[in-house]
Amino acid sequence: MKSVALLVCLFWLGACATKATDNTTGACTAATAVAANAVSIQGVAYVPNCFKVSSGDLVTFTNHDSFTHTVSSDIGQTQIFDSQDIASGTTYQQKFNSKGSVTGHCNYHSTMHFTAIVQ
Repeated sequence: MKSVALLVCLFWLGACATKATDNTTGACTAATAVAANAVSIQGVAYVPNCFKVSSGDLVTFTNHDSFTHTVSSDIGQTQIFDSQDIASGTTYQQKFNSKGSVTGHCNYHSTMHFTAIVQ
């Protein structure tokens, strides 16, 4: 019985952690995006993972995890970028020039995705 309660508790905590880092309730739009020029990489997630910037803005991604990540555009995007490896405690800056929605991911962690709404 204790193990079932522990599993339920861990599942609930995991769900809460996902909610805390996921700023979307569905599709990322200008209405749901958070204005941000800084994105934290922590807990194997981009925080926020749905953000908006003005065209020409520079966004700083800071890796707070103890392992390497990347910031890479998804295939087919109008703006193509790849940070290469971002070591723990370091940053990567990306300028977003193309208006519209730009999606990206981490090359090492398939669950890590973000959307930038460029206005």
